[in-house]
Amino acid sequence: MAKRKTSAALGVAAAALALGALGAPPAGAAATAYDTVSQYLQQFPTYGNQPGCHHRSIYLASGTYKWSQILGGYTGPTRTIYLTAGTYNWEDCLEVPATLAYDQDSSLSLPGHPVAWLRDDSGFHLTGGSGTYTWGSKLDPQF
Repeated sequence: MAKRKTSAALGVAAAALALGALGAPPAGAAATAYDTVSQYLQQFPTYGNQPGCHHRSIYLASGTYKWSQILGGYTGPTRTIYLTAGTYNWEDCLEVPATLAYDQDSSLSLPGHPVAWLRDDSGFHLTGGSGTYTWGSKLDPQF
C-alpha cells in the first residue's frame, strides 16, 4: 500500500513538473528603445528658431525593427528596417525649414555602413498648441 501511494505521488509530481514546463511564459522579447527629449515647442515656429538635435549611442542586436518617429501623442512615419548587430549613433533632429512649420529627421549610423534615415519633411505644425512635447524616435524589435 505504501508503495502504491509513493508511486502515485511521484506520478502526480512528474505531471505537475511537465505541466509547469509547458505553461512557462515565453522568453521576453527585446524591449523597445527610445531616443526622445521633452522640450517646449511653439505651435507656429518662426524660421531659424531651431529646436535642435539629440543623440545617443546604443548597441542593437541583429534583427528587424519597427522604427517610428514620435512627437507628442503622434507616432509616424514608421519604417521596418533590418539592422546588423553593432553600436549605433542614433540622432533625432527637429528643424524649422520655413515659418510656421517643423520637419523631423531621425538617423541611425554604424561605422562602415550607410546611414539609415527616417524623415518627415511635410512641414507640419503642432495642432495641440504651444507647450512641452516629447519628440524623437523609437525602435521596436520584431523578434
